[in-house]
Amino acid sequence: MGIRWDTIDAGLAMLLSQDYKELADLYRPGAFNDYIRLYYPPEGSGSGTQ
Repeated sequence: MGIRWDTIDAGLAMLLSQDYKELADLYRPGAFNDYIRLYYPPEGSGSGTQ
């Protein structure tokens, strides 16, 4: 995808789980069966640019 998870984790001052990162890298944001919603930073996030 292009998400720099190391930078995201540092910015949050916590580690996101590896399974969440893999799910976010595999699928686009959205809902599964209108039950579980997946959100993640936009592509290129964490690069230090706005």
